[in-house]
Amino acid sequence: MTAPWVRPAELVELTSRFLDAVYSEERGLYPFTTSVVDGRYVSDYGPGAVRYSINTLLGRFATAADSGQLTQQLERLRSEHGSTLGAGDSGLMLVLLAETGAPDLQSALATAQAALEREGLARTNLQDLSWLAWGAARAAEAGVEGAEPFAHELREGLRALAGPGALASHTRSRARKDLVSFGSTVYYLRALHELGRVLDDAEATTAFEHGVRTALGFQGPRGEWPWLISVSRGHALDVYPVYSVHQLAMAMLFLLPALDDGAVEGIEQAIKRSVRWVAGENELGVEFGQREPFIVFRSLERAEPLPKLARVARAGANSALGRATPETPARRTRINREWRSYEGGWLLYAWADRELEI
Repeated sequence: MTAPWVRPAELVELTSRFLDAVYSEERGLYPFTTSVVDGRYVSDYGPGAVRYSINTLLGRFATAADSGQLTQQLERLRSEHGSTLGAGDSGLMLVLLAETGAPDLQSALATAQAALEREGLARTNLQDLSWLAWGAARAAEAGVEGAEPFAHELREGLRALAGPGALASHTRSRARKDLVSFGSTVYYLRALHELGRVLDDAEATTAFEHGVRTALGFQGPRGEWPWLISVSRGHALDVYPVYSVHQLAMAMLFLLPALDDGAVEGIEQAIKRSVRWVAGENELGVEFGQREPFIVFRSLERAEPLPKLARVARAGANSALGRATPETPARRTRINREWRSYEGGWLLYAWADRELEI
């Protein structure tokens, strides 16, 4: 990828066109996954497409000059799938509705509260709890009755998952106490930022800054963000897969607010290294996508059988031994050439109204 691929403005434009092309009018959904086959997009709208559509619309609204068509897509999504949303998805929907100025935030808050009550605060994982906290904070900022107490309740839930350092566990399970994914960590840090900002919670703001500094420490030598991380030690337990969405977008959910706040050093350099990984400064030295038709490749992963089981077992062993993942690349890797709509959604959301010389 040469210059246009790594400039946020061009990425936003190309991603918006991609999402226009893959939205299904018949289903009222963005796809779960898309690949390029014989020069055209082939998409799957199976399980996960509803969650991904919420996420995608969050990014699309953030960058749209005219949101009329998107409003119709959102109304259809809510009417056809709103009653089936779990706690985490209800939280993300609350973020979306707050950001778009929807008039029925009160009912959306009630939906999120009911979903959390059904699933149970103690059983809700870090990602879903963080989305709920982010949504509650935004609703509180909009003056929705009951949103601030709900945000404080969720803050307590996040405290229960916090580890001895700057990170938090994915669940309260003893078996996974020291394991957390980069994705859940991203949402946790963003939730802390929103809670600190909206609720004037100095403790949350301090925890956010501490978490960002820890994250800068486990960013890899080529700018890559590892997949599994030790909660107690704050280092990588297994690097792979390295996801392009982490490099281009999700890391920006905490890096860009930290850049704006100015309390943590080294943020701009981390952003540039993160994006340049996709542009070719990775271990394979390849551009992580193609121009025509436009698509960003999803991940660089180990070429091994049963990869999910293998990486959890490897990470668990590294955690038990107190051992960080070595910085040397895996001997055999492969590129996953699909792309998922939520990845484009986060890219749009992260870089809306932003420009940075990469």
